[in-house]
Amino acid sequence: MNQTRVTDRSEAQFEPAESVSLEPEDELQAELRRVGLQGDLFAMVLKREVSEVISFGASVVLIPLTFVDVLINSESLNSEVLSLALRQTIDILQPHGPNILLAETMLSLARSSQGFESGETLLRLILEAIKMLQELHAMRRLTRAYTDLGMVLKNAGMYVDALRAFELAADACAAASDPGALAATYYHQAHICRLLQLELEALVLLTKAEATLPDTAAAEKWRKQILTERVHNNLMLRRDDAVLDDVDKWIASGDRHFFPYFRRAEVWERKRLLNRALDDYCEASIELAQEILRFRSARFRSASVQRYEDVFDRSISCALECARFDLALGLLAIANSGGRVMRPVLTTHAVATDEVRSRAAEITNRARQALDSGDTETLRACHDDADGLLAEHELFTIGDQAQLNTNVEVLACTIMGQLPAGTALIEITVAAGSVWIVTATANNVQAHKTELITSDMLSLKASFRYECEGLFPPTSLEFLGTRLLKPVDEVIRQNQTIILSVTALFYGIPFHAIPWRGAPLLETHNVRYATSVRNRFSPEESGKQLLSLDCTSLAVPSVSYGHLPELKGVRREVEMVKQFFDDERFLSLPADSSDLLAYNARAKILHIACHGEYDEAAPLLTRLLLRDRPVFAFEIALAKLEVETTVMTACETAEGIMHPGGYTHSLVSAFLDSGVKTVVGSLWPVDDSAGSLFANEFFAALVDGSLTSPSDAVIAAQRAVLRDPRFRHPYFWASFAAFERK
Repeated sequence: MNQTRVTDRSEAQFEPAESVSLEPEDELQAELRRVGLQGDLFAMVLKREVSEVISFGASVVLIPLTFVDVLINSESLNSEVLSLALRQTIDILQPHGPNILLAETMLSLARSSQGFESGETLLRLILEAIKMLQELHAMRRLTRAYTDLGMVLKNAGMYVDALRAFELAADACAAASDPGALAATYYHQAHICRLLQLELEALVLLTKAEATLPDTAAAEKWRKQILTERVHNNLMLRRDDAVLDDVDKWIASGDRHFFPYFRRAEVWERKRLLNRALDDYCEASIELAQEILRFRSARFRSASVQRYEDVFDRSISCALECARFDLALGLLAIANSGGRVMRPVLTTHAVATDEVRSRAAEITNRARQALDSGDTETLRACHDDADGLLAEHELFTIGDQAQLNTNVEVLACTIMGQLPAGTALIEITVAAGSVWIVTATANNVQAHKTELITSDMLSLKASFRYECEGLFPPTSLEFLGTRLLKPVDEVIRQNQTIILSVTALFYGIPFHAIPWRGAPLLETHNVRYATSVRNRFSPEESGKQLLSLDCTSLAVPSVSYGHLPELKGVRREVEMVKQFFDDERFLSLPADSSDLLAYNARAKILHIACHGEYDEAAPLLTRLLLRDRPVFAFEIALAKLEVETTVMTACETAEGIMHPGGYTHSLVSAFLDSGVKTVVGSLWPVDDSAGSLFANEFFAALVDGSLTSPSDAVIAAQRAVLRDPRFRHPYFWASFAAFERK
């Protein structure tokens, strides 16, 4: 059996090979032999002082052999690597029935997934593990299981049930002589007291927790957690001097973490020392972004951004209040990119392994069956499995990284320096409940507080969809023009190109269709979109984008499943597109799933005309309906497509869910993840005639040679559709947008 040993600092880290030694085998290793899985799993034996604190429940953690190299090359045994590995371990162990290995792995997965999985998922894992351990009479292992249960219940706001779980854990701790777990029960009870505004009681429990901790180096992590909780309580009690004393000592120790800077900034802000507060908020944002960047997958980075969104929000609000708009721009770039703007990954795509493709096929089959039967619960489970598979694929993809930028002011200057003359970048954000619009050019950054609040944006987004469905006058866009564009009228007047950095707040609203001075902004300006600043700018960006002028069309007018009407304009659209190219690389209708997923670079422009279905409850299962079956977004993301431009005239291909940090689940984002440089998609259902006209005008502009990129061709095509008297309503022409991968 393969074994290694890890030490513990802030998290368990691999020790140099020459210092590795083995622990005596315990019952977990004996159980591994009993079920006959020595060749399938890798047993990591943790040092005894690691397992004596609550970070790990067992002295042995089992992972699949496929993860060994990733763990050895990782900086630490972090929650991302561990949780993805343990998900597979559970799949391997479950066919062997209830056993201690399975129960402990479920508990380890629940611990490592805190903050990254739903409370419902964590609760299910822990309750299954507790039931299993009780049936196996492994009572001494219940100590930390009850603690895990209490943590999940606490995070769900079920404080009475959580306190009862911690009482059970404390009783088990006493019987098992487990001081580390006992300290954890005190800590979590103190946290509940703080949430109930019983700060003094919380401080008493924290003192007991610190006194109970074992005197080992591994317990240092928990001493820091106790310190953070003490700072929280002293802040609530307005004991600012005590807070400053604790965080100053933490910072002086050289232990880099966002927490002490963030809490010190809160004290300075309360004292109205705003410049001091802003300095610390910037430091906190940089430290937090560096922690987030340790994760390789979008799943974990996005969850981390969402978990600590308040840090970025408070920092941006302080920058705006101090009128340091350049710092606000830099902080927005960090928040909206999940820190990636600080260290862009230059090479990110890799071919999926055979194992990943096999598991993707299994998820696809289950999802198709669920679609046929209308089983929404299974569809959500398939979405979660697909999300985990994509995270695992990213984990095994090691990209080249640019140099880390850790100065917010320098970052803002870099962004401004990459803006060409005549170009303005627009960021829309929320600070203290109000919507702000931040504009940046090569020479200046400005910010304006609008009369809008967050709920206004949500209402306007819903109103616009309603107006499109009924072809009613677009009053919501007119309202946005008055509230959003009027404050920055002069910036728009002075710049011909407008780049909107899209966030979840604004995703789905066609900024280019908002009226400016009596006409849609598109008529007078080139409007581009970026899902985050890092997707729009690159230092080497200059001149024309080179395009290979050959094209393949994948078209499906109708399918035998799904009960959808025939797209009568598809054949006409394909013939129309064909006239712009000299090659004979067009496929005969209709196209199959293999034509897309096994695409072998027959041409560098890929045109797709078929039905598309957006799945709001399971966005990774949003799909293109090809002849033989639907192709899901996650399958496309796992493919490797050697394509420069993909144009989809299917419905809702750009519709999706945007998560914090600039992460989006949609068909457009799936194609970008697969390696496509530019993707053109639609934000809502497309009118058949208007869609065909758009495609004709787009390809005519694309092959003309006078435009610099596919984004310019989209703008030209939209203007052409807008000029048609039949299609003046934004519903017909504003749906399409180009998204670029830089």
